Amino acid sequence: MTAMDALRYNYNRDSEGNLLNNKLKHVKDATPAGNYEQPDNNFIYDNIGNLITDTKEQVSKIEWTVYGN
Repeated sequence: MTAMDALRYNYNRDSEGNLLNNKLKHVKDATPAGNYEQPDNNFIYDNIGNLITDTKEQVSKIEWTVYGN
């Protein structure tokens, strides 16, 4: 069975390690290399913090409604 989902979520931090915002930078998996890895800065957000792009999954445009979905 292939190991998966030993995830570590990384967010934008300043030089002292303080959280800058709640925008996800990348997700790393502790499974063997090549199983589900994501590149750094994989996610792109709009001006108000909505996720709009997921590079690894080749999702180039996510549109949000006023209801948040």
